[in-house]
Amino acid sequence: MMNKLHISPGSVSPEILFSPGENIFFIKGISAPEDVRNLYYPVVEWLKAFAGEVEDGSCTLFGKKNPVIFRIELEYFNSSSAKFLYDIFFTLKKLTSSGVPVIVEWCYDEEDVDMIEAGEDIAQLAEMDFKFIPVGSSQPRGQKELYELLNSLSIRYEYHEHPPLATIGEALLYWNNINAGKCKNIFFRNHKGDRHYLVILEHLRALDIHDLEKRLRQGKLTFASDTRLKKYLGIEPGSVSPFGLINDHEHHVHVFIDEKLKSSDRLTFHPNVNTASLVISRDDLIRFFEHTGNSFEFIKLYDQD
Repeated sequence: MMNKLHISPGSVSPEILFSPGENIFFIKGISAPEDVRNLYYPVVEWLKAFAGEVEDGSCTLFGKKNPVIFRIELEYFNSSSAKFLYDIFFTLKKLTSSGVPVIVEWCYDEEDVDMIEAGEDIAQLAEMDFKFIPVGSSQPRGQKELYELLNSLSIRYEYHEHPPLATIGEALLYWNNINAGKCKNIFFRNHKGDRHYLVILEHLRALDIHDLEKRLRQGKLTFASDTRLKKYLGIEPGSVSPFGLINDHEHHVHVFIDEKLKSSDRLTFHPNVNTASLVISRDDLIRFFEHTGNSFEFIKLYDQD
């Protein structure tokens, strides 16, 4: 497998990191070096060799279920750099021909129209679809009251922005570089509709609702409606998160947590919107529950490891 490539940033040159083993590929900063060819020629050659390993089967890390995620986060690049950026994307384009999807994240400041247009031009020339991601806003995405509470409780969090993620399958494309346990959050109601439960489990676990009913001992369960989700957690579908408990002022919702998550020191949840993810420690999650006043318990949700 290719050794990772890392070029440290300079005052007018970007940081470049390509690490196949971690699925980290990014170019970040300012790109206006005096000798553009000296900077980018080895980068393009590295990518060509990487593409060759993927195409001939020497590198098996990537495929339909594990696309290459390539992130551009440049504040500025000159016209000479643009030519090499095109060469980079032309090389990446070859990967798609071999059956390996490539997700290009083109990040831009929301007020920088030129950077958006530059990305659109390069995407058109390379005949690739880019995901355009606004970054650098002064306010993090998510419920303002949540951040105020986390700060008041001295709960530290790691913040990640991404496009809207409505499903676990979509989230996996953007969670690869997050070193923390990932969770699936499901909101249930009982048969009478007078009790509601938030079930948190490891993100790849399939859930058998009939088996869950036996384990939770709450009678017949059904998925709660969007209206109930909004009423009790104050959030929209696709954004289910324990952080929604800040909106449950009557402490109505009971939380069941997969005991397997005890093995994760850090856990990932949406900040009540699905365009960002927060990582907090497991201990801080418990402190959060204790503050909201909602009842919660760790429970064995399945037999298999």
